[in-house]
Amino acid sequence: MNRKRKAVSSKVLGIQKQSSDKILIGMSVHLDLHHYLTLYCTAKGVSKANVLKSMLSQWIQEKKEEQDDTQLFREIAQRAINSWRINKTKGDTTPLLTFKESLGVELTEKGFTEKEVKRILNEIKI
Repeated sequence: MNRKRKAVSSKVLGIQKQSSDKILIGMSVHLDLHHYLTLYCTAKGVSKANVLKSMLSQWIQEKKEEQDDTQLFREIAQRAINSWRINKTKGDTTPLLTFKESLGVELTEKGFTEKEVKRILNEIKI
């Protein structure tokens, strides 16, 4: 008989960590914020991650109502164009193609997909 075992929590308060194919994002917070978040989560029996995910989900929903993805991709491209122009005024001789290649690497390292990188780079027209 192959029965799956139910996960047994070794935590006193029963808050378990979840593992999946998600990505970890990290941030530093002020001690007062951490203390209250810990106090609240322990009292309510919820994880800090779930509280923060809920807040982030609400924030993302609000931002998507304000701006769609296309606008954000254009803003990224415009920031890159501005950066390239500023560097040019400071004497940088990097060709635009080389600049775009470097930008593509940077965007990939930030987690953008190949399709998203191409979309941003295609917006850069000088």
